[in-house]
Amino acid sequence: MLILFPAVLIFSQDDKTKNPNVELPDFVITGEDVISIKRADKIKPDFISTVTERFVKPVHSPEELGLRQLSDPIKEDLALLDSTAFSNGGLSAGAGIYILPDANFNYTYPFHNGILKADLGGMYQRDYIENSDRYSFYGGAGIEYSLGVIDKSLPGTRFLLGGDYKSLAYKLFASDDPSQKRTKNEGNYYLGIKSTAGKVFIFDLQFDDYVTSLVEDNFNENLINLNGFVRLQLSDIGLGIKTNYQKQFFTTDSINNAGLNYFFFRPTVSFELFNSVKAEVGYTFTNSGGQNFNKIFASFGLRISKNMILLGEFSPNAEFVTSGLLLRKNDYFNPIMFDNLFYRKSNYFDVAVKYEYERYYQIDAGLRYFKSGNLPYFIESNNSGQFDIATTDAENYNAYLNMSFHFGPYGVLYSSFDYFRVRDNNGNKIPYQPNLKGNITYGYEFKRGMLGEVLVDYYSDRFTDIPNTTMLNSFFNLGFKLTYKLQETFILKLEMCNLLNRDIFLWQGYMEKPFDVMLGFNLLFD
Repeated sequence: MLILFPAVLIFSQDDKTKNPNVELPDFVITGEDVISIKRADKIKPDFISTVTERFVKPVHSPEELGLRQLSDPIKEDLALLDSTAFSNGGLSAGAGIYILPDANFNYTYPFHNGILKADLGGMYQRDYIENSDRYSFYGGAGIEYSLGVIDKSLPGTRFLLGGDYKSLAYKLFASDDPSQKRTKNEGNYYLGIKSTAGKVFIFDLQFDDYVTSLVEDNFNENLINLNGFVRLQLSDIGLGIKTNYQKQFFTTDSINNAGLNYFFFRPTVSFELFNSVKAEVGYTFTNSGGQNFNKIFASFGLRISKNMILLGEFSPNAEFVTSGLLLRKNDYFNPIMFDNLFYRKSNYFDVAVKYEYERYYQIDAGLRYFKSGNLPYFIESNNSGQFDIATTDAENYNAYLNMSFHFGPYGVLYSSFDYFRVRDNNGNKIPYQPNLKGNITYGYEFKRGMLGEVLVDYYSDRFTDIPNTTMLNSFFNLGFKLTYKLQETFILKLEMCNLLNRDIFLWQGYMEKPFDVMLGFNLLFD
């Protein structure tokens, strides 16, 4: 049913191993910005209720075509746009001015009612300024099995098991000792069971373990994460419960087995009127380290016309932000001086309008607001070349517009634009938070088997300190990619990033890669 369906989406495992479900504020996630030409089915208005981040700003899997990250080379999917070809395995490799090389091997083995996936890869980037070189390797595997229609009481019940591991080596090249090395390791492991196809009863239960470490600093964090969601639908009335339990184990040279627990519990009641109004009310209980944050929850969905929906949500909440999570978002974060934060968002609301016409275009526009007494932000650390976390009393306004257009033979266009107003009680802007941020991706198939993509990122000026005395300049990052299917099982690719060769800084002192060109191939096999 409409109202509680997004909660199921929130706990989906499609890309969970790479994206822990602990949510960070936008101003913290400035080091990774992903836009892709996506091939997933569009979300139909019938299945949208509350405003969620996945609805208004869908996060596309790195396996989808056209992933781009500012700090990493553009990755390539194994199928061209609108291609119906499928291969069990693939080997991709590429090399460029600074990337020598980038390689990935993946294999998918489907079997009766299930699928097994595995991938392995690595990358070496030579330095573009002294000591900016880095390398990484990763590997992962997972299995999913479905009961199908064998169990008629719980049709489509799925079992999930898997994990992945990544190691990244780099240097603090903006510090007083620019040759100082760091080795960051990240592991994500999961076990889950879900049944979301039933009309009366659905559930989603999952265990996750996120392991993060810094070898040289003897920092280790193990974050246990248990998610649960159940819903019982009785005619037009629905009863639901959403829960989350997290346990942090935190170890450094001077601290052993520190950390706190976090608990989230939200019972809800939902109802439907005239098949055009969906509403849900409930109460949210959160607790961590003796701190409580308990608030009412309410959401609605109103069908204005066949293709237009008005959505709203009032959902004050508190999130559990840990040192390992921040280190995953900022390679230069100093996790030794921080353990965790019970991040409170008071008066949180989100209102959006969603319009779509068939499969040709979709437009989402909305406004999000919350006030926090302990909003976290990055500051320069006393340890040279590193960053600490500070908190302040602040208000956050975010107006957003997301558009996707399918022009048929004229290509596809995806864009996302955000306006932020995030300031403390003195009117100062929060460090590393742009006022404007935009992403545009356009893809065009020149002829069968040849696809071109243009990708644009924009960030406005950002202050680097809370008194607002130092600033990082705005930037455009322009990229281009061309792929050509030479044969059904062999694809050539050309990728270029930072075409304007701008000096791009996401963090004070750390310049991103300049203009780069990479040539490569994808080899498909069964």
